Amino acid sequence: MFKDYEKFSDEELAKLSGSDKAALSALLYRYMGTAERMAAGLAPRAGREQIVKDLVQEGMMSLLRAVNSYRPDRGAGFAAYAGVCIRHSMLSYIMKDSRYSGEERISTEEIEEDISGNDEDIPDNAVIAKAEHDGLYDRIADELSEREWQVLRLFLAGHSYRQISEKLDISEKSVNNTMQRVRKKLRGIFR
Repeated sequence: MFKDYEKFSDEELAKLSGSDKAALSALLYRYMGTAERMAAGLAPRAGREQIVKDLVQEGMMSLLRAVNSYRPDRGAGFAAYAGVCIRHSMLSYIMKDSRYSGEERISTEEIEEDISGNDEDIPDNAVIAKAEHDGLYDRIADELSEREWQVLRLFLAGHSYRQISEKLDISEKSVNNTMQRVRKKLRGIFR
């Protein structure tokens, strides 16, 4: 049964993401455009196409970590928290990659102005967005095995590798290996 996730707030989706693949894919899809705009704004000119792809992947992996570490009681909304996490992750990636040092970038103000625009108000875009969301959910569901989904769900719920290993009665090394496979598969989805 398909739930209408468009009506859920980011905070509600983040909370549900630990146990619901569709909620996680809805949240990831919701932030894909933000990650793409940030990446396009931050990407140096040299090797631009590849660095944008790399930055989007980095941003989406950061979003997964943000879902896991978000604490609503600290006063920030999920959008603000996730935006900061994604941006910092992308900046760290650029700073660590010597291929891109010293390149000219678009200013922070230009990025924020671009991010504030919203295409969701256009009816055709809403239909396209729903179709893309459904496709993203299907890809995540198809890519992750049941064990990978169990480990990811517990990880997103805030459990440590040790706690996950105890709950699933597997070794911590097995949890680590499973999370490496999950990250690799999700990176492939976001390429």
